[in-house]
Amino acid sequence: MGLVIVFSVLLTLRSVINVFVYPLILVGAVTVALLPLGTCLPILCFLLPFANIIKISPGQISLFTVFFAIYVLRIIFKTGRLNRMFLLTAFIFAGYCLAFSGPEKIIVIVTMVCGFTMLREATESDDYDYRHVLYAFCFGIIISSCLGMLREQLPIIESFSKDGMHKIGHEEYAARFVGLNINPNYYTMDISVALSCLVTTICTHKMKPIEMILFVVLAVFGLMSVSKSFLLVLVVMVVILLLNSLRRGGTAFFKLSFVLILAGVLILTFAKEAVETYMLRLNEDPSSDLSSITTGRTDIWFEYIKTTLKNVKTLFFGAGLGMQLERAPHNTYLEMVYYIGAVGVVLYLFVFKSSIAIKKFPKNIIYYVPILIILIRFMGIGMFIQDTLWYYMVIICLLLKEANKFTKFKYKE
Repeated sequence: MGLVIVFSVLLTLRSVINVFVYPLILVGAVTVALLPLGTCLPILCFLLPFANIIKISPGQISLFTVFFAIYVLRIIFKTGRLNRMFLLTAFIFAGYCLAFSGPEKIIVIVTMVCGFTMLREATESDDYDYRHVLYAFCFGIIISSCLGMLREQLPIIESFSKDGMHKIGHEEYAARFVGLNINPNYYTMDISVALSCLVTTICTHKMKPIEMILFVVLAVFGLMSVSKSFLLVLVVMVVILLLNSLRRGGTAFFKLSFVLILAGVLILTFAKEAVETYMLRLNEDPSSDLSSITTGRTDIWFEYIKTTLKNVKTLFFGAGLGMQLERAPHNTYLEMVYYIGAVGVVLYLFVFKSSIAIKKFPKNIIYYVPILIILIRFMGIGMFIQDTLWYYMVIICLLLKEANKFTKFKYKE
């Protein structure tokens, strides 16, 4: 928490005066280089939502990548961590991608291998605390979102990130809040992962006020993005919470109902315009027009499916990492097949399996809610080569790993 406070102050100062980016980068690099690995991961998760402003000027690569690189290098040089099977599968996958994507994609390939390495370390070592990582990620999203709300008063923030605009009808436009991100879909993806992990934690433990507060605040920020896919997964998560509270008894249901009413008040107070925009978006989507319901995504999907099936090379070996048609796929599953082909997908799954060092998976299906939420969101967003994907996977895997340590509570309402 002390480190979170220090970085919050530095990030706020950086939002006001550009020169503070240098002490921010220095402190970040020293922290990741010297502190225990178990402390570095929560700090990285906290800084992840700020990645777009951890750079010298707009348009440059985020120096958050440097923090990530230092962290992975420490893992690599730490003895007794990476086993031979993981190294072999990672090497084969990297070689495959290099052969069919070309040397110009070397940074993307190295980043993916680094992501697998981080996943292996987090699931193999006992140095990581799931709640520290989750809470740090939640606080990072919330604080970065607060700075995003003040972008009109903070010219530096406005130069790095601007709210998205959604066209409604012929002449009307509505703002879509993005925090410090540059895309409302990626912004709500962060929130979706954090919320789904909170849902699992709430459902498997005694309800903690801090977790419900985080859930409400993150849900309000997510709704401000006016994302239909986020609204869908939020409804799913609320239903899961309601069913779980009914199972626990009347008192738990009353507490959750009170929290949801409070959330409704906050939404109408801080996100009233977003609610009105949701109503306009939903009303303009004819139930018989699939393309309109998916905001034109189905047209893009069919275009990628046709292109992939027509070309045998693309179907089996892919068109290359990052190589897309006129428009992005907006679908992680199609993106995987189009980028690396069926053979590449198989290799990717082998590396993914070898990077997961969890020996025993929980039997309770509630622990797999975050995976369900991610699978739903993957239908409308391309995450295959996004760096944030690895942090999502690490948080979820730590949750699954922590399930073996959880104490079974009996609630007497």
